[in-house]
Amino acid sequence: MTQTVANMSSSIRHPDFEKIHTAFLTHYSKDPKLGESRYADWVKFSGLDETQSYYLQGIARANKSKQNFEWANFLLQFVKEDKDAYYYKVEALFPVESMNKDSPPFTRDEVLQAARSLTGKPSDLNHDFSKTLIGVEIVAAQFEGDCVECLVRVPKLSPLVGMIDRKEIVNVSIEGEWSHGLPGHGLVLTGLGWLTKENVLPGIPLTRIMPVEKIAESFKGVEILEEKQITEIAEKIAAKIGEKSPELEKLKTEISETQSKLLTAEENAKVAEGKAKVAESAIAESNGKLAVANKCLEAFKKAVPGADLMANIPVLMPVTEHISILEKLLPPIVVEHSSTSMQRQGQVIRAAVFQAKEKLKAN
Repeated sequence: MTQTVANMSSSIRHPDFEKIHTAFLTHYSKDPKLGESRYADWVKFSGLDETQSYYLQGIARANKSKQNFEWANFLLQFVKEDKDAYYYKVEALFPVESMNKDSPPFTRDEVLQAARSLTGKPSDLNHDFSKTLIGVEIVAAQFEGDCVECLVRVPKLSPLVGMIDRKEIVNVSIEGEWSHGLPGHGLVLTGLGWLTKENVLPGIPLTRIMPVEKIAESFKGVEILEEKQITEIAEKIAAKIGEKSPELEKLKTEISETQSKLLTAEENAKVAEGKAKVAESAIAESNGKLAVANKCLEAFKKAVPGADLMANIPVLMPVTEHISILEKLLPPIVVEHSSTSMQRQGQVIRAAVFQAKEKLKAN
């Protein structure tokens, strides 16, 4: 019979709740009946409708919770004046059973008593203390609407802003300890973990994050905090507006330095590009000169067959000087006609002179 009821319930259960139901049964896998019971209690105490979308019910609660956030109404004037940060309303903890292993149920009384201890505590990413979110500050926290609500200041330059806008982070998870040394008693909240949905599932899926600017205009209500608390928180926010956060200034400096480096790199790239063009032009000019030199070399080789410019370079004589020497070797006419041998020698010399003059004309 129990199995039949479970099947009937699952047949009308919305897929969003099927995921949560599966998580409960996995967590209590050694005792499925206890898992079913814990899940049923969670749905009952949370006031949720299993047949409807979990996230749409969350949106509906967001609209309804505009009245629940009345305790922070007096802070809104400071929020609007703070130009260096965004503010978020965060529903951080509910008096329900966490889906985290070995975590006892959070009773309403424990949650109510612990709510304000969340003020001023640090924030991190996915409960990794080495990834502390610098500059993110829990300005105030209060128990209202049956949950712990807190107002969180996030510098505009913080990466957390983009992660929230892109819906990479849609849930938070509180960090705390049991001050009485016994789980379930004396809850003290020590921090807030912002969960990336691709990596960590929230122990309490009901937690939500809402930009204050989207709900600020709808606030109507009374100040229910004590006057001393109002003054302290107001002064704290006003001081934040008046001072420049060291972390914010550090981020601004790093961005400025990075931009400067990028500009320098671009300038260096332009200079290098200019030098490359000059080098290309010089190479083209050198190649032209080399081509001319090669043509001269080929002409020389044709003029002096067998000449080698690299080794055993021959000693050359101008053609005019060669002609002059040959002409000096010619014997006088009287001597030349004195004998047949002298006539032959004169003819040979004149032939050599003629050939040299013809070569000179050719060049």
